[in-house]
Amino acid sequence: MALARAETLTLNEHPEPTPTFSPTAHQEGTMHTPQRYAVIDLETTGFSKTDRVIEIGVVLLDQAGNVERTWETIVQPNRDIPNSFVHKLTPSHLVHAPLFEEIAEELAEILHGRTIIAHNAPFDIRFLTSEFERIGVALPAYGAWVHDTLPLCRQCFPGTNGSLEKVTKLLGITNDRPHAALADALATAEIYRHLRNDLGRVASGAARLVVPPATYPRRGRAISRDDANGAAPRDGSWLAGLAAKLPAERGTADSDRYRKLLAAALADKYLSASEIKQLEESAVRDGISHDDIVAIHEEFLRQLSVEAWLDGVVTDEEKHTLRTLAGQLGVDPKLTEQLIATPQTGEQTVGLALAPGDRVTFTGQLDLPRGEWEQRAKSVGLDVGGVTKKSVLVVAANPDSTSAKARRARDLGVPIIGERMFAQLLSAMMEAEMSTEPDMDAVGVYGTEPKMIALFPWLRDVEFEEAEEFDTLRAAELWIEHHPTRALHSLSHVFGAGHGDAHGENQGGMLELRVDTPTERRWMELFVNPLDASVLDLRGVKGMGKQRLRNAVERVVLAAIDAEEATGEFPGDGDQLAAGMYGGLAAEFYESEGEGTVAGDAQLSGLRDGQVLASVPTNEVRLWLGWLQLGGMRAEAAEGVVPTAGDALAEYLPNLIDNCGEEDPVEDVFRVAVDPLRTVVRGDDRKWLILMERWFGGATLDELGQKMGVTRERVRQLEKQMAEQFEAHRGLFDLVVARIHRRIAPIARVESTRRDLPALAAVAFGSDVTYNDVFMALGRVGVEGQAMKPWTVEGGWIFEPELPQRLRDAVEAAADEDGIVALDEAARAGGIDRETFEEFCAREMMAKWMILDDHVVVRTGSYPDRAVAVLALQSAPMTAEDLVEASGGGNARSASNQFSVDPRLVKVSASKWALTRWEHEEFRSIAEWIGQRLDSSESTVEIPELGEVPAVSVAELIAEAEAKEVAEGSVRAYANGSEYQTVDGMVIRRPAEDTQRVSRVPEETRDLVNIDGHWHQLVTVTHDHLRGSGASVGSGLATHFDLGWGEEKTFESRLGDQRLSVNKLGQTSTSTVRRFLEDLGAQEGDRVFLRFGNDGIFDVLPAPATRGEAHPPISSVYDALGIPATNFHGTPEQLLEPINVALGLRPDAPRRRAVALLTHRRQEDLADIVRGLS
Repeated sequence: MALARAETLTLNEHPEPTPTFSPTAHQEGTMHTPQRYAVIDLETTGFSKTDRVIEIGVVLLDQAGNVERTWETIVQPNRDIPNSFVHKLTPSHLVHAPLFEEIAEELAEILHGRTIIAHNAPFDIRFLTSEFERIGVALPAYGAWVHDTLPLCRQCFPGTNGSLEKVTKLLGITNDRPHAALADALATAEIYRHLRNDLGRVASGAARLVVPPATYPRRGRAISRDDANGAAPRDGSWLAGLAAKLPAERGTADSDRYRKLLAAALADKYLSASEIKQLEESAVRDGISHDDIVAIHEEFLRQLSVEAWLDGVVTDEEKHTLRTLAGQLGVDPKLTEQLIATPQTGEQTVGLALAPGDRVTFTGQLDLPRGEWEQRAKSVGLDVGGVTKKSVLVVAANPDSTSAKARRARDLGVPIIGERMFAQLLSAMMEAEMSTEPDMDAVGVYGTEPKMIALFPWLRDVEFEEAEEFDTLRAAELWIEHHPTRALHSLSHVFGAGHGDAHGENQGGMLELRVDTPTERRWMELFVNPLDASVLDLRGVKGMGKQRLRNAVERVVLAAIDAEEATGEFPGDGDQLAAGMYGGLAAEFYESEGEGTVAGDAQLSGLRDGQVLASVPTNEVRLWLGWLQLGGMRAEAAEGVVPTAGDALAEYLPNLIDNCGEEDPVEDVFRVAVDPLRTVVRGDDRKWLILMERWFGGATLDELGQKMGVTRERVRQLEKQMAEQFEAHRGLFDLVVARIHRRIAPIARVESTRRDLPALAAVAFGSDVTYNDVFMALGRVGVEGQAMKPWTVEGGWIFEPELPQRLRDAVEAAADEDGIVALDEAARAGGIDRETFEEFCAREMMAKWMILDDHVVVRTGSYPDRAVAVLALQSAPMTAEDLVEASGGGNARSASNQFSVDPRLVKVSASKWALTRWEHEEFRSIAEWIGQRLDSSESTVEIPELGEVPAVSVAELIAEAEAKEVAEGSVRAYANGSEYQTVDGMVIRRPAEDTQRVSRVPEETRDLVNIDGHWHQLVTVTHDHLRGSGASVGSGLATHFDLGWGEEKTFESRLGDQRLSVNKLGQTSTSTVRRFLEDLGAQEGDRVFLRFGNDGIFDVLPAPATRGEAHPPISSVYDALGIPATNFHGTPEQLLEPINVALGLRPDAPRRRAVALLTHRRQEDLADIVRGLS
């Protein structure tokens, strides 16, 4: 059911781009610039095309995957926020949040030149692209600059859905604030590092996001959600910040607007965050001085105190209110206490007052039914309607709301109050009339039937009594009666179906739900989008009786009306709907003649020579138009169903154009196509369960049998009956599937499919089974009995299921010996256009292919495979580090080890590799390179007792060394090492009998300790030891075991042979000790002894830890030699004995001998401590 959830078919519509930030020049795909990454996560108000970004979190990583820094901000979406229960961000949090256009430039600078990483990237990139498009910045199409961790997680952890929550638990990653953008981005960064470093699953190309140069509207300050919690001051401190923006002296500016806003704000005796912001904006806009504002505030507080003293006494509650408001208004506390202590008299003018004829607007879910409020308002002469310039106030549940109505009200300076304050204002008008009981069943009447039909097109198919009054409650009752199985978002065209993603987030649409009742909370818990519920679903919610159900559906009706009214475009009378709705359609569409009609259907009539030629029922017209659209005839918003080329025809079809677009006629076709399924399950709950949970949900026969209380065989029999019944009537179903398949095959973007066929995302069954789900689950395409699933939806694409494998086979067949094929050629081989190929492969082939420099690399399974491709494209030797970086990252040392045994690669310098077929000279080592030069040299020198021997000048070697990446010092060292010697500036081979020896003895070698007559190397464990690298040891061991340069000795051990060797420069080392450390359970920072026994036995043993500074100075000597713990009590001679033994001396050796050896070991500080023993 992918289309209805994370892979939702969504189209974002945006204004034309307006050409500011010009990012640093960057070459996309450049192989030699360090790769950098930006991990991004977005929180949104929902998932439909009308939803907006509400929070952004970014984690910047260097090429090794280490965190460079983080960045986050909340964003003002300027719309309602129906899913605050998910991300915990409310309108009050966002009052001071920047608009996206204010942080867009900074965000662009942060992301530019980096590869973008996200979990379920199509979701985040779609919204990111949409927000940038709104301000005229066009990001590149989804492609190789995006790494999506979701599909890789699904590959690495089979059996899971790959969601962020599931993967973090599997990997032991802590995410303390799920659905907070930065916390989710940090979790995604941890997942990415695990996939890359531990599993080596990230092997895609090195494309970066290139943000085009643009002019940004303005630049604001990013605000984190934590900052937002303290961003709205609840005391007078906001005035201090405002003072810097205002004139210092009292001026002549008109303060009436500010007074009116303050009066409205103080009507409920409390200043909300949005009211404070509105006051600030008014003061700055009108140029009111700070002194004037202070005076106005004092004046209003005096008026409030008059109100409090009207009954002759100020209650504790009134005192608290006055003090709170004084604090918010920044009024001197002394004046406040004076006003409280002394009776105040005067005219009470603070607050709002209503008069007959004033326009008021209601919005949202109020405690008292909206119809009751409207009746009360009208009964005292108030005008009830949408928000206009003449509006006096808006009554809402949340004064901080940023819904369309609330924004329009603020733009017009219309106060927004709660219903309790409105009740007080009404009481001043109604007086005694308010003593009557409220009519809790009152409803809102919204004009004529055509008006309602324009907003709720499904009403066309419902028959009414001629004199029936039409209102919101009646609309709710008709929906409950006629459409109990359809999702509530289908009730009106103003709603969009929202769906969840891999993060488990949701969208609540435009419906404002009360969450203070258990029934409403259960509704919210059961449906991530409350509007996805059907009437049948709501009936199953505990506590949802008939009255609650009717009220719930009426709230959806009211929400639709609110949404329509907020635009100022509530439909007109719609008289054309009553008759001749489709008048003017060309008669050649229909051959039949006559005047017959079907009761309840509008007539379709066409004229030819002034004669009536045909009358066709509306439902048949819609089916025909839907079939045409399904076949590819576009229904543009401005032209109804008239093709783009048919502008001249449009004037002859005014009614068709104006009214046929109220509902998508393709959905009518889909509805008829799946009707046989409804017939199959109608009246049988068992078959309904099989349809929903097995055919659409994948449940097993046993699972369904347990639910039904029957055997699996009985379930199988029922399923067989259903299949036979559906098979006999699936003709239109198969035709529709085939027609859709032709539209999308072999691949299409989900976004474009959503635009062209939005009906695919409409709900067909239950609360979330879309038409796409039905067609994918039960549809089949193919010939000669080879039926296949028609398509699949994944990663922002809708494509034939076999397409990925077909692409792999075709492209791999077209690749050359290095596994490379040009992008254009690869696209042709796959049978799709290049742009689609590149974007699709960036996601689907991410772990198997990579895209480099307009080429596809199809063999990426190992470091050598990828290196061969990179070298073939670069045509020049490269270092292991550059090869790894250019091909997706990894460990350069591991890569070098693999390169060295691959016959396709050859090392041509100290660090660079080339393709073997280039026939470059191989470089194995400096010593071997010098030997090759001696072998090919024509120069000789005369050596006594040896005669003339081949020679090469040191200067010649140094001149060539730069190309081999060998330092001059290294040339000279090897030229006088174990294999070669230099005579008068000429390098010759050293005679075999002239082997050089190490001169340092173990007693004078630092960190060598004598224990029980055997020498031990004291070592502090490092990361390299644990990783498996060889370890350097003291050269005194080479002397002790009589090893010359280039020689080695093998020791036996309980874990296999261990080598002690001296290289050709005289450096002593031993092979890896990793297996011993693992056996000991040693950790980085631990100390161990490496035992090189005179008996030829090697071992690794624990060594004492260091003692710290709390002990006497002699403890430092014991620590340096690994001498076990002691209380350090005794004579100097007693303390000296273990030191002498560790240094290889007799226990009673004189102190001067120990001091001399420590000095030779270059441990003068320890020598001084031993010298000072007393």
